[in-house]
Amino acid sequence: MPPLCVTIQKLHYSGGPLEQGDIEDFMVGRNRVPCVKCPWHNWRINLLDGKVVSPNHVGRSIETYPVKLDKDGRIIIGFKDLHPKVFTEFEGI
Repeated sequence: MPPLCVTIQKLHYSGGPLEQGDIEDFMVGRNRVPCVKCPWHNWRINLLDGKVVSPNHVGRSIETYPVKLDKDGRIIIGFKDLHPKVFTEFEGI
């Protein structure tokens, strides 16, 4: 199963609508990583860590959040405002 990823909807520095972007595997070094491609600028953003990987000189990033599935198939998102204990209670799921 591919990794679950949660990120912001729009690029905070340009307003690019990431919800309209294509999700694709992109080569970063020797690894393929899941990226969303901004439909306005064609920047590819690594969905695992939020870093802009193409063009590689940009040096910007976006917020990403850890995601888990519980045993009943519910999606648990580790938002920053959520107390860390709430998310870590789902360890081992």
